[in-house]
Amino acid sequence: MQKTAKVGVFIIIVNFLIYIGLGLPDSVLGSAWPAVRQTYHVNVDYVGYLTAISLVCSFGSTLLYPKLSAKLTMDRIMMLSMWFVLIGLLALMWGQAVWLLIVAAITMGFGQGAIDIAVNDYAAKRFSSGLMSILHGMYGVGVTLSSFVMALSLVFPMGWRLVC
Repeated sequence: MQKTAKVGVFIIIVNFLIYIGLGLPDSVLGSAWPAVRQTYHVNVDYVGYLTAISLVCSFGSTLLYPKLSAKLTMDRIMMLSMWFVLIGLLALMWGQAVWLLIVAAITMGFGQGAIDIAVNDYAAKRFSSGLMSILHGMYGVGVTLSSFVMALSLVFPMGWRLVC
């Protein structure tokens, strides 16, 4: 029984960390935008377009999840989603062209949306509603931390690319 309790606590902590991780990039783009837009030479309103693209893709992956979960296991969905997010982060970090910002928004949107729905599905089946509320509160912790992480990254020579 002791081993089962330890595994349960470990899984809860991992879920909390996943939600903190989901919150981090959502606020980073906004706080990094003044530096990002200078790098890419785009207007201020471009961040709204990128955010909209990301949200639409996130919503799309949420709609695709039931079909994906019927064909793939949750661990495969999570790995595929993490690869999508990684591709988006690399496009942001190393990209020099505006179209890479769009690629990043698309891949990160699909990846984050799939991770969100997969973790929600898992947690809803196994955790109490009170624990689910705390889990979703961890997203807010990630959003809050992202501005601090961005501020710290601007001290380094790579600047915003260090975080994105």
